[in-house]
Amino acid sequence: MNCVFHSTVRSERRGLGLIELLMAAILLSTMFVVAVPTLRIAMTTDRQNARQTEALMTASNVLERITLKPWDEITSETAAEIALPTSIADQLPDAQLQVQVEPRDDAKQIRVLLSWQGTAGEQLAPIRLTTWVYPTGEEL
Repeated sequence: MNCVFHSTVRSERRGLGLIELLMAAILLSTMFVVAVPTLRIAMTTDRQNARQTEALMTASNVLERITLKPWDEITSETAAEIALPTSIADQLPDAQLQVQVEPRDDAKQIRVLLSWQGTAGEQLAPIRLTTWVYPTGEEL
């Protein structure tokens, strides 16, 4: 009797071994550990920049609203009547708007200050805008 034994040696490997899978899992988890805090910092910075842009636009709009008034109506009393829009008050925590009008010799200095707090409760750098308004030929 002739018995033939077939050798089952494979010349090619197929699939992944346990060590390769373990190394891939370690590599992916390390990448996630590094990426998540970086993404959180980027999102926080983006949110702060968006708030600062909104604050700048709001202060600019307030300043423009005052300067468009007739010369006689640009006073400290009319400036005190200007309130912060509710849409901005919702976006900026503890936002405070201060508008000051100081008459000078032949002009009026208008200052707008918009301040708010950060997400951690810290006071952030406020937006400050200043302009000078002079009477036109009809208002002299």
